[in-house]
Amino acid sequence: MSAQYVSKRIDTYPYGFVQVGVGASTEVSNNNPLSPSFSLAVGAGISKEASARLQVTGLKQKTHFASVDKNLDFNYVNINADVLFNIINIFKAHYYGKIHPSLIVGVGYDYGWGYDEMFQTAKNYGVTEKIGSQYDCVHAVNLRTGLLVDYIINKDWNVGIEGTVAMLNDDFNGRIRDKNDKLLNVQAVLTYKF
Repeated sequence: MSAQYVSKRIDTYPYGFVQVGVGASTEVSNNNPLSPSFSLAVGAGISKEASARLQVTGLKQKTHFASVDKNLDFNYVNINADVLFNIINIFKAHYYGKIHPSLIVGVGYDYGWGYDEMFQTAKNYGVTEKIGSQYDCVHAVNLRTGLLVDYIINKDWNVGIEGTVAMLNDDFNGRIRDKNDKLLNVQAVLTYKF
């Protein structure tokens, strides 16, 4: 494929896109095990330097309770508004390569549920760690950052790897440790541009 063919699509703004992702996540501040994660996003390429998107990600998350050596899980969904800054295009006006790294900066809303069952199970096992709210759900606003490295297959399709870290409330994972929880999410991402 010629550079002209690739650049013709990239230089047409604005354009829309849909992304789907699959991968794994973990709450890193508590040494929790990996959990599967999925995402769906819609967005727009605003210029060659920046894009914006709305992404929904989630599934289940595991929390490790060391006092009883058990992993207990809860459900969660994150809704994030992100701006993606194309690192190469910011500094190089006429780049027609196939690899495009983008810095992700975003803010989001987190909703977790199923904690009441997790807490009851934890008590039944004799967990000694300080656990969070006894309510069924937790709401939080998060700040996150990350990196998306896209490979341009053709004018309509990209494939990439994305990694993000979100700062969450202390009780997001069901445990209280007097510091923010950090959710690490790594996914393979497929993008369709229209």
